[in-house]
Amino acid sequence: MKRIIIAVVWVSVLYSARGQTIDKIVEKDVAKRHLTYLASDEMMGRDTGSPEIKKAAGYIVKNFKDYGVKPVPGKNSYYQEVPLIMTKIPEKGELKFMDSTLHHGKNVLILRGSDTTANIPTVFGGFGSQEELSTLDLTGKLVVAQFGFPGMDNVREGFGRTREKRKYIAENGGLGLIELYSSKQINWSLLTLYLNRTSMIVDEHTGSETRKPYQIFINDADGDYLERLKDEGIKQVSLSVEGLTPASVKDNNIVGYIEGKDKNLKDEYVILSAHYDHVGHKKAGLDKKGEPIDSIYNGARDNALGTTGLLMAARYFGKNRPNRSILFIAFTAEEKGLLGSEYYSDHPWVPLKQCVFNINIDCAGYNDKTITTIFGLTRNSAEDAFRNACTSVGLGTIDDPIPDQNIFERSDHFNFAKHGIPAVLYGPGVTSFDEEIQKYYHQPGDEVETLDFDYLTKVYKAFVKATEDIANNETRPFWTEGDKYEIAGKKLYGMK
Repeated sequence: MKRIIIAVVWVSVLYSARGQTIDKIVEKDVAKRHLTYLASDEMMGRDTGSPEIKKAAGYIVKNFKDYGVKPVPGKNSYYQEVPLIMTKIPEKGELKFMDSTLHHGKNVLILRGSDTTANIPTVFGGFGSQEELSTLDLTGKLVVAQFGFPGMDNVREGFGRTREKRKYIAENGGLGLIELYSSKQINWSLLTLYLNRTSMIVDEHTGSETRKPYQIFINDADGDYLERLKDEGIKQVSLSVEGLTPASVKDNNIVGYIEGKDKNLKDEYVILSAHYDHVGHKKAGLDKKGEPIDSIYNGARDNALGTTGLLMAARYFGKNRPNRSILFIAFTAEEKGLLGSEYYSDHPWVPLKQCVFNINIDCAGYNDKTITTIFGLTRNSAEDAFRNACTSVGLGTIDDPIPDQNIFERSDHFNFAKHGIPAVLYGPGVTSFDEEIQKYYHQPGDEVETLDFDYLTKVYKAFVKATEDIANNETRPFWTEGDKYEIAGKKLYGMK
Protein backbone atom coordinates (compact mmCIF):
# COMPACT_ATOMS: atom_id res chain seq x y z
CA MET A 1 0.00 0.00 0.00
CA LYS A 2 2.88 2.30 0.87
CA ARG A 3 4.49 1.65 -2.51
CA ILE A 4 1.21 2.45 -4.31
CA ILE A 5 0.88 5.78 -2.51
CA ILE A 6 4.50 6.69 -3.35
CA ALA A 7 3.89 5.79 -7.00
CA VAL A 8 0.73 7.91 -7.16
CA VAL A 9 2.54 10.86 -5.59
CA TRP A 10 5.46 10.48 -8.04
CA VAL A 11 3.12 10.39 -11.04
CA SER A 12 1.25 13.45 -9.73
CA VAL A 13 4.49 15.39 -9.31
CA LEU A 14 5.67 14.40 -12.79
CA TYR A 15 2.34 15.38 -14.35
CA SER A 16 2.38 18.68 -12.49
CA ALA A 17 5.91 19.46 -13.77
CA ARG A 18 4.93 18.70 -17.35
CA GLY A 19 1.67 20.57 -17.01
CA GLN A 20 3.08 23.83 -15.76
CA THR A 21 1.42 26.58 -17.71
CA ILE A 22 3.01 29.30 -19.76
CA ASP A 23 1.68 31.80 -17.21
CA LYS A 24 3.70 30.18 -14.44
CA ILE A 25 6.95 29.83 -16.39
CA VAL A 26 7.03 32.93 -18.59
CA GLU A 27 7.25 35.27 -15.61
CA LYS A 28 7.66 39.03 -15.65
CA ASP A 29 10.34 39.10 -12.95
CA VAL A 30 12.49 36.53 -14.77
CA ALA A 31 12.16 38.37 -18.08
CA LYS A 32 13.09 41.64 -16.39
CA ARG A 33 16.16 40.06 -14.80
CA HIS A 34 17.45 38.76 -18.14
CA LEU A 35 16.75 41.96 -20.02
CA THR A 36 18.26 44.14 -17.30
CA TYR A 37 21.56 42.27 -17.48
CA LEU A 38 21.76 42.13 -21.28
CA ALA A 39 21.00 45.85 -21.62
CA SER A 40 23.15 46.98 -18.69
CA ASP A 41 25.99 49.49 -18.95
CA GLU A 42 28.32 46.58 -18.15
CA MET A 43 27.59 45.21 -21.64
CA MET A 44 28.81 48.48 -23.25
CA GLY A 45 26.34 48.09 -26.12
CA ARG A 46 27.35 44.50 -27.07
CA ASP A 47 29.30 45.49 -30.17
CA THR A 48 30.36 42.64 -32.46
CA GLY A 49 33.81 41.33 -31.53
CA SER A 50 33.94 43.22 -28.22
CA PRO A 51 34.84 41.67 -24.84
CA GLU A 52 31.37 42.60 -23.63
CA ILE A 53 29.51 40.65 -26.30
CA LYS A 54 31.51 37.63 -25.21
CA LYS A 55 30.12 38.18 -21.69
CA ALA A 56 26.62 38.31 -23.15
CA ALA A 57 27.29 35.07 -25.03
CA GLY A 58 28.44 33.39 -21.82
CA TYR A 59 25.28 34.55 -20.06
CA ILE A 60 23.09 33.09 -22.81
CA VAL A 61 24.95 29.76 -22.75
CA LYS A 62 24.72 29.51 -18.95
CA ASN A 63 20.97 30.03 -19.04
CA PHE A 64 20.54 27.64 -21.96
CA LYS A 65 22.25 24.97 -19.87
CA ASP A 66 20.15 25.80 -16.81
CA TYR A 67 16.94 25.56 -18.85
CA GLY A 68 17.79 22.24 -20.52
CA VAL A 69 18.95 23.45 -23.93
CA LYS A 70 21.70 21.11 -25.16
CA PRO A 71 24.32 21.33 -27.92
CA VAL A 72 22.88 20.05 -31.20
CA PRO A 73 23.62 16.44 -32.17
CA GLY A 74 27.20 16.02 -33.35
CA LYS A 75 28.46 19.17 -31.58
CA ASN A 76 30.08 19.48 -28.16
CA SER A 77 29.68 23.24 -27.87
CA TYR A 78 27.04 25.95 -28.12
CA TYR A 79 29.47 28.31 -29.87
CA GLN A 80 29.56 28.51 -33.65
CA GLU A 81 32.54 30.68 -34.55
CA VAL A 82 31.68 33.30 -37.16
CA PRO A 83 34.77 34.53 -39.06
CA LEU A 84 34.45 38.21 -39.98
CA ILE A 85 36.55 40.84 -41.72
CA MET A 86 36.56 44.45 -40.56
CA THR A 87 37.47 46.94 -43.26
CA LYS A 88 38.19 50.61 -42.74
CA ILE A 89 37.75 53.12 -45.52
CA PRO A 90 40.93 53.63 -47.57
CA GLU A 91 43.28 56.45 -46.68
CA LYS A 92 43.80 56.88 -50.41
CA GLY A 93 42.12 55.27 -53.41
CA GLU A 94 42.27 55.85 -57.14
CA LEU A 95 40.90 53.85 -60.06
CA LYS A 96 41.77 54.48 -63.69
CA PHE A 97 38.76 53.13 -65.53
CA MET A 98 38.44 53.37 -69.31
CA ASP A 99 39.52 57.01 -69.95
CA SER A 100 38.59 58.33 -66.47
CA THR A 101 40.50 58.71 -63.21
CA LEU A 102 38.12 58.09 -60.33
CA HIS A 103 38.75 58.98 -56.68
CA HIS A 104 37.49 57.09 -53.64
CA GLY A 105 34.63 58.83 -51.87
CA LYS A 106 33.82 60.99 -54.87
CA ASN A 107 32.92 58.88 -57.90
CA VAL A 108 34.16 55.46 -56.81
CA LEU A 109 33.92 53.45 -53.57
CA ILE A 110 36.71 50.92 -52.98
CA LEU A 111 35.28 48.88 -50.11
CA ARG A 112 36.87 45.44 -50.02
CA GLY A 113 40.25 44.03 -50.92
CA SER A 114 43.79 44.89 -49.90
CA ASP A 115 46.37 47.60 -50.51
CA THR A 116 47.90 47.59 -53.98
CA THR A 117 49.19 49.62 -56.90
CA ALA A 118 48.75 47.58 -60.04
CA ASN A 119 47.36 47.22 -63.54
CA ILE A 120 44.75 44.47 -63.30
CA PRO A 121 43.23 42.39 -66.13
CA THR A 122 39.50 43.04 -66.35
CA VAL A 123 36.46 41.54 -68.07
CA PHE A 124 32.87 42.75 -68.57
CA GLY A 125 30.24 40.31 -67.25
CA GLY A 126 26.85 41.89 -68.01
CA PHE A 127 24.79 41.76 -64.81
CA GLY A 128 27.29 39.34 -63.29
CA SER A 129 24.87 36.42 -63.04
CA GLN A 130 26.35 32.97 -62.68
CA GLU A 131 25.08 32.12 -66.15
CA GLU A 132 26.97 35.06 -67.64
CA LEU A 133 30.11 34.57 -65.56
CA SER A 134 30.30 30.83 -66.24
CA THR A 135 31.17 31.59 -69.88
CA LEU A 136 34.14 33.80 -68.94
CA ASP A 137 37.71 33.14 -67.81
CA LEU A 138 37.76 34.89 -64.42
CA THR A 139 41.20 33.77 -63.25
CA GLY A 140 43.29 36.67 -62.02
CA LYS A 141 40.79 39.26 -63.24
CA LEU A 142 38.42 41.89 -61.93
CA VAL A 143 34.86 41.57 -63.23
CA VAL A 144 32.92 44.69 -64.22
CA ALA A 145 29.15 44.21 -63.98
CA GLN A 146 25.96 46.22 -63.84
CA PHE A 147 24.58 46.54 -60.29
CA GLY A 148 21.48 44.47 -59.49
CA PHE A 149 19.71 42.11 -61.86
CA PRO A 150 17.08 42.28 -64.65
CA GLY A 151 13.67 43.37 -63.39
CA MET A 152 14.95 44.47 -59.97
CA ASP A 153 12.39 46.70 -58.24
CA ASN A 154 14.02 46.97 -54.81
CA VAL A 155 17.57 48.23 -54.52
CA ARG A 156 18.16 46.29 -51.29
CA GLU A 157 17.83 43.05 -53.20
CA GLY A 158 20.63 44.25 -55.42
CA PHE A 159 23.06 44.34 -52.50
CA GLY A 160 22.22 40.73 -51.72
CA ARG A 161 23.14 39.84 -55.30
CA THR A 162 26.37 41.83 -54.94
CA ARG A 163 27.53 39.43 -52.21
CA GLU A 164 26.57 36.42 -54.33
CA LYS A 165 28.42 37.75 -57.38
CA ARG A 166 31.53 38.57 -55.42
CA LYS A 167 31.56 35.16 -53.76
CA TYR A 168 31.17 33.33 -57.08
CA ILE A 169 33.94 35.37 -58.67
CA ALA A 170 36.33 34.62 -55.80
CA GLU A 171 35.49 30.91 -55.87
CA ASN A 172 36.32 30.81 -59.57
CA GLY A 173 39.69 32.51 -59.37
CA GLY A 174 38.67 36.13 -59.88
CA LEU A 175 40.15 39.06 -57.97
CA GLY A 176 36.87 40.82 -57.27
CA LEU A 177 33.92 42.82 -58.56
CA ILE A 178 33.43 46.33 -59.90
CA GLU A 179 29.75 47.28 -60.14
CA LEU A 180 28.32 50.17 -62.13
CA TYR A 181 25.80 51.81 -59.83
CA SER A 182 22.87 53.81 -61.23
CA SER A 183 19.91 53.22 -58.86
CA LYS A 184 17.64 56.18 -58.16
CA GLN A 185 16.08 54.56 -55.06
CA ILE A 186 19.30 55.13 -53.12
CA ASN A 187 21.28 57.75 -55.02
CA TRP A 188 25.07 57.94 -55.12
CA SER A 189 25.30 60.53 -52.32
CA LEU A 190 23.28 58.34 -49.94
CA LEU A 191 25.20 55.25 -50.98
CA THR A 192 28.46 57.00 -50.19
CA LEU A 193 27.14 58.15 -46.83
CA TYR A 194 26.03 54.62 -45.97
CA LEU A 195 28.98 52.57 -47.28
CA ASN A 196 31.98 54.85 -46.90
CA ARG A 197 32.70 53.82 -43.31
CA THR A 198 34.19 51.01 -41.26
CA SER A 199 32.25 47.82 -41.98
CA MET A 200 32.28 44.05 -41.68
CA ILE A 201 31.64 41.09 -43.93
CA VAL A 202 31.82 37.33 -43.48
CA ASP A 203 35.34 36.07 -44.19
CA GLU A 204 34.82 33.77 -47.15
CA HIS A 205 38.47 32.63 -47.13
CA THR A 206 39.14 31.74 -43.50
CA GLY A 207 42.57 30.21 -42.97
CA SER A 208 43.58 30.94 -46.54
CA GLU A 209 46.33 33.21 -47.79
CA THR A 210 44.17 33.97 -50.80
CA ARG A 211 43.95 37.66 -51.51
CA LYS A 212 40.67 39.13 -50.27
CA PRO A 213 38.43 39.83 -53.29
CA TYR A 214 37.74 43.46 -54.17
CA GLN A 215 34.35 45.15 -54.03
CA ILE A 216 34.20 48.43 -55.91
CA PHE A 217 31.24 50.62 -56.88
CA ILE A 218 31.46 53.21 -59.68
CA ASN A 219 28.96 56.04 -60.00
CA ASP A 220 27.30 55.48 -63.38
CA ALA A 221 24.11 57.44 -62.76
CA ASP A 222 23.61 58.25 -66.45
CA GLY A 223 24.62 54.79 -67.70
CA ASP A 224 27.42 56.17 -69.88
CA TYR A 225 30.04 53.61 -68.81
CA LEU A 226 27.58 50.76 -69.26
CA GLU A 227 26.76 51.72 -72.84
CA ARG A 228 30.43 52.04 -73.73
CA LEU A 229 31.27 48.70 -72.14
CA LYS A 230 28.59 46.97 -74.19
CA ASP A 231 30.25 48.32 -77.33
CA GLU A 232 33.93 48.37 -76.40
CA GLY A 233 34.42 45.86 -73.57
CA ILE A 234 37.34 46.35 -71.18
CA LYS A 235 40.70 44.63 -70.77
CA GLN A 236 42.40 46.40 -67.87
CA VAL A 237 42.07 48.90 -65.04
CA SER A 238 44.71 50.58 -62.88
CA LEU A 239 44.08 50.49 -59.14
CA SER A 240 45.98 52.28 -56.40
CA VAL A 241 44.73 51.96 -52.81
CA GLU A 242 46.22 52.47 -49.35
CA GLY A 243 44.80 51.68 -45.90
CA LEU A 244 42.27 49.09 -47.09
CA THR A 245 43.93 45.92 -45.78
CA PRO A 246 41.31 44.26 -43.55
CA ALA A 247 41.54 42.92 -40.00
CA SER A 248 40.07 39.61 -38.88
CA VAL A 249 37.35 39.60 -36.20
CA LYS A 250 35.96 36.47 -34.59
CA ASP A 251 32.63 36.24 -32.82
CA ASN A 252 30.06 33.54 -32.16
CA ASN A 253 26.53 32.47 -32.85
CA ILE A 254 25.03 30.57 -29.92
CA VAL A 255 23.23 27.38 -30.98
CA GLY A 256 21.40 24.73 -28.97
CA TYR A 257 18.26 22.60 -29.02
CA ILE A 258 15.57 20.88 -27.02
CA GLU A 259 14.64 17.51 -28.49
CA GLY A 260 11.03 16.91 -29.46
CA LYS A 261 9.11 14.15 -27.72
CA ASP A 262 7.33 12.65 -30.73
CA LYS A 263 9.34 9.87 -32.38
CA ASN A 264 7.93 10.76 -35.80
CA LEU A 265 8.41 14.53 -35.53
CA LYS A 266 11.50 15.05 -33.37
CA ASP A 267 13.80 15.13 -36.40
CA GLU A 268 11.95 18.24 -37.59
CA TYR A 269 12.91 21.58 -36.04
CA VAL A 270 11.22 24.89 -35.35
CA ILE A 271 13.93 27.57 -35.24
CA LEU A 272 13.65 30.32 -32.63
CA SER A 273 16.17 33.09 -33.24
CA ALA A 274 17.21 36.55 -32.11
CA HIS A 275 20.36 38.62 -32.48
CA TYR A 276 22.19 39.51 -29.28
CA ASP A 277 24.63 42.10 -30.66
CA HIS A 278 24.03 45.85 -30.76
CA VAL A 279 26.05 48.89 -31.88
CA GLY A 280 28.40 49.43 -28.95
CA HIS A 281 29.23 52.84 -27.52
CA LYS A 282 30.62 56.22 -28.50
CA LYS A 283 33.41 58.26 -26.94
CA ALA A 284 32.54 59.46 -23.45
CA GLY A 285 32.43 63.19 -22.79
CA LEU A 286 30.66 66.09 -21.09
CA ASP A 287 27.77 68.23 -22.26
CA LYS A 288 27.68 72.04 -22.15
CA LYS A 289 26.71 71.94 -18.48
CA GLY A 290 29.65 69.72 -17.64
CA GLU A 291 27.45 66.66 -17.11
CA PRO A 292 28.52 63.25 -18.45
CA ILE A 293 27.00 62.37 -21.82
CA ASP A 294 25.28 59.00 -22.05
CA SER A 295 27.68 57.23 -24.40
CA ILE A 296 26.39 53.63 -24.27
CA TYR A 297 23.88 52.26 -26.77
CA ASN A 298 22.29 49.77 -24.37
CA GLY A 299 20.00 48.18 -26.97
CA ALA A 300 17.21 47.17 -24.59
CA ARG A 301 14.67 47.02 -27.41
CA ASP A 302 17.18 46.12 -30.11
CA ASN A 303 17.67 43.37 -29.22
CA ALA A 304 18.04 42.44 -25.58
CA LEU A 305 14.24 42.23 -25.82
CA GLY A 306 14.43 39.49 -28.44
CA THR A 307 17.26 37.61 -26.73
CA THR A 308 15.21 37.56 -23.54
CA GLY A 309 12.37 36.06 -25.58
CA LEU A 310 14.68 33.18 -26.54
CA LEU A 311 15.59 32.60 -22.90
CA MET A 312 11.95 32.64 -21.80
CA ALA A 313 11.07 30.12 -24.51
CA ALA A 314 13.98 27.93 -23.42
CA ARG A 315 12.74 28.10 -19.81
CA TYR A 316 9.28 26.92 -20.87
CA PHE A 317 10.22 24.22 -23.39
CA GLY A 318 12.83 22.78 -21.05
CA LYS A 319 9.88 21.77 -18.85
CA ASN A 320 7.30 21.18 -21.61
CA ARG A 321 8.88 19.50 -24.61
CA PRO A 322 6.76 19.82 -27.77
CA ASN A 323 6.47 17.17 -30.46
CA ARG A 324 9.02 18.76 -32.80
CA SER A 325 12.48 19.78 -31.67
CA ILE A 326 13.20 23.45 -30.98
CA LEU A 327 16.43 24.93 -32.33
CA PHE A 328 17.58 28.04 -30.46
CA ILE A 329 20.00 30.44 -32.20
CA ALA A 330 21.31 33.73 -30.85
CA PHE A 331 23.02 35.53 -33.72
CA THR A 332 25.94 37.91 -33.67
CA ALA A 333 26.63 40.70 -36.19
CA GLU A 334 23.03 41.40 -37.20
CA GLU A 335 23.80 45.10 -36.90
CA LYS A 336 26.70 44.65 -39.34
CA GLY A 337 24.44 43.33 -42.11
CA LEU A 338 22.79 40.08 -40.89
CA LEU A 339 26.22 38.43 -40.94
CA GLY A 340 25.75 35.90 -38.15
CA SER A 341 22.60 34.48 -39.72
CA GLU A 342 24.15 34.63 -43.17
CA TYR A 343 27.04 32.49 -41.95
CA TYR A 344 24.79 30.06 -40.10
CA SER A 345 22.42 29.55 -43.03
CA ASP A 346 25.43 28.79 -45.25
CA HIS A 347 26.98 26.51 -42.60
CA PRO A 348 24.00 25.07 -40.70
CA TRP A 349 24.46 22.74 -37.74
CA VAL A 350 21.08 21.15 -38.47
CA PRO A 351 20.28 20.49 -42.15
CA LEU A 352 17.99 23.25 -43.40
CA LYS A 353 15.60 20.74 -44.98
CA GLN A 354 14.83 19.45 -41.44
CA CYS A 355 13.83 22.96 -40.30
CA VAL A 356 10.13 23.62 -40.89
CA PHE A 357 9.74 27.19 -39.60
CA ASN A 358 11.67 30.16 -38.21
CA ILE A 359 10.28 32.67 -35.71
CA ASN A 360 12.80 35.48 -35.37
CA ILE A 361 12.17 37.91 -32.51
CA ASP A 362 13.66 41.36 -33.11
CA CYS A 363 12.41 44.92 -32.93
CA ALA A 364 13.21 48.60 -33.15
CA GLY A 365 10.73 49.39 -30.38
CA TYR A 366 6.96 49.62 -29.99
CA ASN A 367 4.26 52.27 -30.19
CA ASP A 368 1.06 50.24 -29.69
CA LYS A 369 0.72 48.06 -26.58
CA THR A 370 -2.53 46.45 -27.69
CA ILE A 371 -0.96 44.37 -30.47
CA THR A 372 2.02 42.44 -31.75
CA THR A 373 3.43 43.17 -35.19
CA ILE A 374 4.45 40.10 -37.17
CA PHE A 375 6.15 40.81 -40.46
CA GLY A 376 5.26 37.98 -42.82
CA LEU A 377 2.17 36.95 -40.82
CA THR A 378 -0.01 36.35 -43.89
CA ARG A 379 2.77 34.91 -46.04
CA ASN A 380 2.53 31.38 -44.59
CA SER A 381 0.03 28.86 -43.26
CA ALA A 382 0.93 29.42 -39.58
CA GLU A 383 -1.08 32.66 -39.44
CA ASP A 384 -3.82 31.20 -37.23
CA ALA A 385 -1.28 29.95 -34.67
CA PHE A 386 -0.02 33.50 -34.17
CA ARG A 387 -3.45 35.13 -34.12
CA ASN A 388 -4.78 32.59 -31.61
CA ALA A 389 -1.69 32.88 -29.40
CA CYS A 390 -1.95 36.66 -29.29
CA THR A 391 -5.70 36.58 -28.65
CA SER A 392 -5.11 34.22 -25.72
CA VAL A 393 -3.12 36.93 -23.90
CA GLY A 394 -5.40 39.79 -24.90
CA LEU A 395 -3.39 41.15 -27.82
CA GLY A 396 -4.30 41.71 -31.43
CA THR A 397 -1.78 41.23 -34.22
CA ILE A 398 -1.04 42.90 -37.53
CA ASP A 399 1.16 42.19 -40.52
CA ASP A 400 3.66 44.61 -42.03
CA PRO A 401 2.33 48.19 -41.55
CA ILE A 402 5.24 49.79 -43.45
CA PRO A 403 5.81 47.65 -46.59
CA ASP A 404 7.79 50.41 -48.30
CA GLN A 405 10.57 49.86 -45.71
CA ASN A 406 11.03 46.20 -46.78
CA ILE A 407 11.46 45.18 -43.13
CA PHE A 408 10.92 41.50 -43.94
CA GLU A 409 14.33 41.33 -45.60
CA ARG A 410 16.14 43.40 -42.97
CA SER A 411 16.41 40.98 -40.06
CA ASP A 412 17.95 37.55 -39.53
CA HIS A 413 14.96 35.43 -40.57
CA PHE A 414 15.58 36.63 -44.14
CA ASN A 415 18.61 34.35 -44.39
CA PHE A 416 16.35 31.36 -43.74
CA ALA A 417 13.53 32.60 -45.97
CA LYS A 418 15.84 32.96 -48.97
CA HIS A 419 16.72 29.25 -48.59
CA GLY A 420 12.99 28.40 -48.56
CA ILE A 421 12.24 28.00 -44.83
CA PRO A 422 8.92 29.70 -43.92
CA ALA A 423 9.72 32.54 -41.52
CA VAL A 424 8.32 35.55 -39.72
CA LEU A 425 9.73 38.52 -37.84
CA TYR A 426 7.90 38.62 -34.50
CA GLY A 427 7.88 41.63 -32.21
CA PRO A 428 5.90 44.07 -30.08
CA GLY A 429 3.38 46.45 -31.61
CA VAL A 430 4.65 48.79 -34.31
CA THR A 431 2.24 50.73 -36.51
CA SER A 432 4.74 53.16 -38.07
CA PHE A 433 8.30 54.45 -37.65
CA ASP A 434 7.09 57.45 -35.71
CA GLU A 435 8.75 59.64 -33.06
CA GLU A 436 8.16 57.05 -30.33
CA ILE A 437 10.19 54.48 -32.29
CA GLN A 438 12.92 56.88 -33.36
CA LYS A 439 13.33 58.21 -29.81
CA TYR A 440 14.92 54.89 -28.83
CA TYR A 441 16.05 53.20 -32.06
CA HIS A 442 19.87 53.03 -31.97
CA GLN A 443 19.92 55.72 -29.30
CA PRO A 444 21.65 55.78 -25.89
CA GLY A 445 18.21 56.22 -24.31
CA ASP A 446 17.15 52.68 -25.23
CA GLU A 447 17.46 51.44 -21.65
CA VAL A 448 15.57 48.86 -19.65
CA GLU A 449 13.92 51.45 -17.38
CA THR A 450 11.88 52.70 -20.34
CA LEU A 451 10.20 49.33 -21.00
CA ASP A 452 6.72 48.17 -19.97
CA PHE A 453 7.23 44.63 -18.66
CA ASP A 454 3.54 43.94 -18.11
CA TYR A 455 3.10 44.38 -21.83
CA LEU A 456 6.30 42.57 -22.84
CA THR A 457 5.38 39.57 -20.72
CA LYS A 458 2.23 39.21 -22.82
CA VAL A 459 4.35 39.44 -25.98
CA TYR A 460 6.62 36.67 -24.69
CA LYS A 461 3.71 34.43 -23.68
CA ALA A 462 2.18 34.71 -27.14
CA PHE A 463 5.61 34.01 -28.69
CA VAL A 464 5.91 30.79 -26.68
CA LYS A 465 2.30 29.75 -27.28
CA ALA A 466 2.57 30.21 -31.07
CA THR A 467 5.81 28.25 -31.11
CA GLU A 468 4.21 25.42 -29.15
CA ASP A 469 1.22 25.25 -31.49
CA ILE A 470 3.45 25.13 -34.59
CA ALA A 471 5.78 22.55 -33.03
CA ASN A 472 2.87 20.28 -32.05
CA ASN A 473 0.83 20.55 -35.25
CA GLU A 474 1.25 17.46 -37.42
CA THR A 475 0.88 19.62 -40.54
CA ARG A 476 4.04 21.49 -41.44
CA PRO A 477 3.58 25.21 -42.21
CA PHE A 478 4.48 26.45 -45.68
CA TRP A 479 4.53 29.58 -47.77
CA THR A 480 1.30 31.01 -49.13
CA GLU A 481 0.79 30.06 -52.76
CA GLY A 482 2.55 32.54 -55.03
CA ASP A 483 4.84 33.93 -52.35
CA LYS A 484 8.26 35.12 -53.43
CA TYR A 485 9.96 32.28 -51.51
CA GLU A 486 7.56 29.46 -52.42
CA ILE A 487 9.80 28.11 -55.18
CA ALA A 488 12.84 28.05 -52.90
CA GLY A 489 10.75 26.22 -50.27
CA LYS A 490 9.60 23.56 -52.72
CA LYS A 491 13.19 23.04 -53.82
CA LEU A 492 14.47 22.78 -50.23
CA TYR A 493 11.84 20.26 -49.14
CA GLY A 494 11.70 18.31 -52.42
CA MET A 495 8.11 19.32 -53.14
CA LYS A 496 6.50 19.40 -56.57
